[in-house]
Amino acid sequence: MSKIYIRIPQQLLDSILLDLRRPHKYTYERVGFCYGHSVITSLNEWVVILNEYKPVKDENYIKTSLVGARINSAAITEGFQFAYSNSMSLFHIHLHDFEGGRPEFSYDDLSSGSEIIESMSSFVNTQIHGLIVLNKNSCNAMALISGDSELQKAEQITVVGAKLNLSFPKWKNTVANRNNRYSRQLFLGKNAEKTISNLKIGVVGLSGGGSHIVQQLAHIGFKKYVLADPDIINDDSNLNRVVGATIEDAKKMRSKFAVFERLVRNLHPRAEVLGGKKRWEELFSDFKSCDIIFGCLDTVIGRRDLENFCRRYLIEYIDIGMGVETSAKPFSMFGQIQLSIPGHPCLMCNGFITDESLKNEANNYGQKTKRPQVVWPNGILASTAIGIAMDLITNWTSTNREAEYLSYNGNDHTISDHLMKDYRKNICPHYPISESGPIVL
Repeated sequence: MSKIYIRIPQQLLDSILLDLRRPHKYTYERVGFCYGHSVITSLNEWVVILNEYKPVKDENYIKTSLVGARINSAAITEGFQFAYSNSMSLFHIHLHDFEGGRPEFSYDDLSSGSEIIESMSSFVNTQIHGLIVLNKNSCNAMALISGDSELQKAEQITVVGAKLNLSFPKWKNTVANRNNRYSRQLFLGKNAEKTISNLKIGVVGLSGGGSHIVQQLAHIGFKKYVLADPDIINDDSNLNRVVGATIEDAKKMRSKFAVFERLVRNLHPRAEVLGGKKRWEELFSDFKSCDIIFGCLDTVIGRRDLENFCRRYLIEYIDIGMGVETSAKPFSMFGQIQLSIPGHPCLMCNGFITDESLKNEANNYGQKTKRPQVVWPNGILASTAIGIAMDLITNWTSTNREAEYLSYNGNDHTISDHLMKDYRKNICPHYPISESGPIVL
């Protein structure tokens, strides 16, 4: 059976909650329709990207003695028409504001909601449709895959924002069994170990920074990866900075992917390691299912394209990079860590990607140069990026990260907020939430 993963941006969820909490003269439980697109991955998993919401009009509620109120056929027709006209997924959504823990569907929710979703599936059979119920701090979802006879529980629901608000509808509401191997990480949360092992992390670029990132992820307990790098290990330019690579790897000219698949499996023999000795652009289907992607790329154009992909698929993106300026003495070492969250400032908002930088790079296309690289700044940048990711996942510091932009000074060994943070816009104008989702031709 295919697994279903649902993503919704925090900004959209906030607006939905505001609407569902509006008082009505006789219904105590408003409903609405959420829309998006469904895509299938290389593992036959469905990812549903929700990016639009439409409330049910006040006049489209019908009074009933059984449940207080229902929506009428006009509301259902309007919902169907919008999804059909745009070939979109439709999710019936409502709020159980009185519940704690994960909310559950009532008998009436399932009986009436299932009829709506089954009917919708016959109209737009290329998309997944379903039901979502929310409460103050969690959510639950069931969805119907075209051709199936029954709705099934979603595997994971991710609210994508300054914190990854994660719900796993199939989990029992009990504390997960704890492995003594991770006993020193218990401060991360009661279910942190289980959550970490179920999330999928992408790493693009497995050289200096990327090698540190994969190594640390594996030791923390992550077991699902998508790794991409088209290059091999060689002793004249890799062994000074690629953590985990050996002289034997260089002699046999092993791919960087093979080296880091080995590193992961040495700690987790049954780990899921997708990707390969390829450019990440050749692995779109694998990367669609990632929860977080780390970018360790050398080019501005590469960063722009990877961030664009992450914004479309509602994936949190963490970019790192370093350099050494040797044109004047004393030499200077510098770097940056950027967190790009859908709805929040992007790398263009940060002033890191500009028309000028893209033009300059395009003009120098094909001129390969070996830039100075050493192991320790990559380790510092990678460790800081991992720390940001762990806070997004577990919220152990209770800090609202929004969109981190940190600057590294390798000469005085400091990391601080980038000066640009005070001048950028808080809401990204370059990637509207409404434009998330795959390009539909």
